[in-house]
Amino acid sequence: MKGRQAVGRDAAPRFLETTVALEKKFLEGRQNRAEELESAVRYFLEFLQDLDDFVQFDHFFVRKVMLVKYSNAFVVLPGGFGTLDEVFETLTLIQTCTIEQFPVILMGSEFWSCMTEFFEKSLLAEKTIDPDDVRLFRITDSPQEAVAFIRDVERQDTGQG
Repeated sequence: MKGRQAVGRDAAPRFLETTVALEKKFLEGRQNRAEELESAVRYFLEFLQDLDDFVQFDHFFVRKVMLVKYSNAFVVLPGGFGTLDEVFETLTLIQTCTIEQFPVILMGSEFWSCMTEFFEKSLLAEKTIDPDDVRLFRITDSPQEAVAFIRDVERQDTGQG
């Protein structure tokens, strides 16, 4: 698969479920609209799978640049090495002020708890990161909390809050 990056089809059902839950929260009280959105998200995922055959990056770093450049927030689901790579690279770019800080939300407290334990027992204990660095992300199990956090940051950024 030289020059191709997978869309992560095995993660699609979890992505869809979380995306729909987040969007439904945005659209509280609009049941028909939420059902339309769920259908649109399903269509979009099918489109991404088809698009994967046409949109190819010859270099992995280009894909990563595109991912970060056009993001206003990251909502990260449990994943493998690729997920960890993208989380840590994004946190490093924020930590070093290479990119503007934006919400990084890790969904699934049970999954991410070992990472935060490692940060506290190893990185903070050895002073290889600053205590403020562990505030660069938020962990939650609640799509509602994730949405509220993104909205709060957006309001602060636009001077509305």
